[in-house]
Amino acid sequence: MPELKRSSAWTPYRISAPSIDELVNIIDDYRLMNLSVLDAIVARYDGDPGYPFIDTKLNTTSGEDFDPVENIADTFKGKQAIYIWIQGRGLEALVEHTQWLQQCRFYSDEERRRRIDRLRQIINEVTLSLEKIRRKSGNRLFFCMTPAGDAVVADEKRGLKKTDVPDGANFSHLFYAKGLLASAWLLNNPVWRQEAISLLQFALQDIENGSFVNDNAFFYNPATLARPICHEGPWMIAIGALVCFYEKTREKHYLERGRAFYDHLVDHHINLGRFKGLEYHDYIDAIDSAGLPFYDQGKISSSPGHALEAAGLLVKLFKNMKESGDKAFDSVLNSSAELLPSFFLHNFELGYNQTGGGIQLSFDLLSRRVMNGNMPWWPLPEAMRAASGLLRLYRPAKQRKAVLTALMTCCNDFMFNYVNPDVHLMAIQMRDEHGKPLDRIPATPDADPGYHTGLSVIDFIADLEVLKG
Repeated sequence: MPELKRSSAWTPYRISAPSIDELVNIIDDYRLMNLSVLDAIVARYDGDPGYPFIDTKLNTTSGEDFDPVENIADTFKGKQAIYIWIQGRGLEALVEHTQWLQQCRFYSDEERRRRIDRLRQIINEVTLSLEKIRRKSGNRLFFCMTPAGDAVVADEKRGLKKTDVPDGANFSHLFYAKGLLASAWLLNNPVWRQEAISLLQFALQDIENGSFVNDNAFFYNPATLARPICHEGPWMIAIGALVCFYEKTREKHYLERGRAFYDHLVDHHINLGRFKGLEYHDYIDAIDSAGLPFYDQGKISSSPGHALEAAGLLVKLFKNMKESGDKAFDSVLNSSAELLPSFFLHNFELGYNQTGGGIQLSFDLLSRRVMNGNMPWWPLPEAMRAASGLLRLYRPAKQRKAVLTALMTCCNDFMFNYVNPDVHLMAIQMRDEHGKPLDRIPATPDADPGYHTGLSVIDFIADLEVLKG
């Protein structure tokens, strides 16, 4: 399938004022970005018929392909390494983009139909391949696996070696549950639907009972992954999963459970005066077994990007609650209208680097200093989704200008600092505190398969369409 044709001179619009009238001028630029990335993913899949997985194994700064691998130290970048996080996220993203394409005015009816049909085929083939891996592994999914179904980590030469998977659910189960359900919904597969529901239930139970394991450990010993602390990550990602499951099933118990997970974040990770010495609306990465902020070498870590991502996922939860019409959600909708805009703005201000034009990785809540000033791509589109959602859901009168200003800033920074016109309009994955691109892998060598960026932008565009009236 040929990629979307666009002008060789990429000249996106720069927003000059924080207003809806200005923001709507960038809708087509962001549509084109999503479509270009989507066409690149399809073209890469079609370019290797023997590799039935989503392939974003490329350097988004230089455009260099990571496969074939030339030396053993780069084995983890090659096609022998299947990152379950990426595949699960990718399936969810491809399904949502398939639905989004139905309203795409950049294509003729025939072009749209052809792309949708091809995406459905790809989604089916990738899901079949992942289900084969899951069966071979006995449902013991892990961050990195081989096509044969073996869990692997890096050896001393950064090659691949088999490893035992820690007991308990992990992020791979959580991300793949979302992807599998999305596939089941699109392709009307009741078997996959039930498997996805079982996977989600497994993950949610282990999050709630403290058995959940962070499997992002490619360069570490999996035995060291479990800690006697509660991290915000599983709870936040689970809220996104519960929203996904509600939207695909319309079963209200997913919203009710989402409310319980929101309550956990408010009680344990969003400071509303409970934790003395910290500021109001600080977002705490982890708490210890006593329920207090986790101290690590005299610091209390916070990820502003995760706070912004959480804000966006919570807005999606509350949008669905509001649209459900269930009066049982009125109290949480009212309380969240006071909390979320302030929470968003506080953490945007903590993380934003005006000089570099991005969101910094981590912040120490005790010294009020940046811990890691590197700026990955993903917090900006996540912040865009959060800000547009806040404007649409709450229309916060007192904070509207501040939210609009943050949204304008994120839109301009992402488009002009991260989107690479030379590599399919994909985003540069990491920049340093001065804004210089870094040849550093933030989580996986696979680039974003339309998840952080594409899904956030789809929601952002939908919000702007409503806001412009």
